[in-house]
Amino acid sequence: NCYGSAVSVFYPDVFLYFPALMMLLGATVQCAMRTYIIAVNAVSAAAMYVCGKRMFESRTAGTCASILYTLAGYRLMDIYLRDALGEYTAMAVLPLFVLGLWEVVLGDKRRWRTLVLGASLVFMSHMLSTVMCAGLAVCFCLAGAVKIVREKRIVPILKAAAMTALVCLFVLLPMLDY
Repeated sequence: NCYGSAVSVFYPDVFLYFPALMMLLGATVQCAMRTYIIAVNAVSAAAMYVCGKRMFESRTAGTCASILYTLAGYRLMDIYLRDALGEYTAMAVLPLFVLGLWEVVLGDKRRWRTLVLGASLVFMSHMLSTVMCAGLAVCFCLAGAVKIVREKRIVPILKAAAMTALVCLFVLLPMLDY
């Protein structure tokens, strides 16, 4: 009846354990979800700060990126108007994915674990965001193909992809079975 997926296959509910635990401890649904939204906003701001600071090598750039991302209209509409839970959760950790992708292609290739963390968190939040991130990763790798080959960055990229698949196996297997 247009209320989303009937099962947690395409919208994994890993991050909903926090509000569920709050409700088991006596919090109301409203209190649990408001607390979750506050946490999502805090994670969004922190993740974008780390991403901006690392990519632009400036705390000022990190602060500006964090403010602009946290107050982005689409992100706020997702939270406060559309209540697109999976999407705004994925958007909270999206900067970690972008930072990880940047690291393996242009930055310090030894930081491939950042890509694992970001990709896994996006995957465990929202499937459509995961598909868009995969497209972004392919385009970014194609654009940086010369550097990837010249600096032998393919191994960290493959390690990140394999580790992400392993970390997400508990969600991936039921989805493939479904």
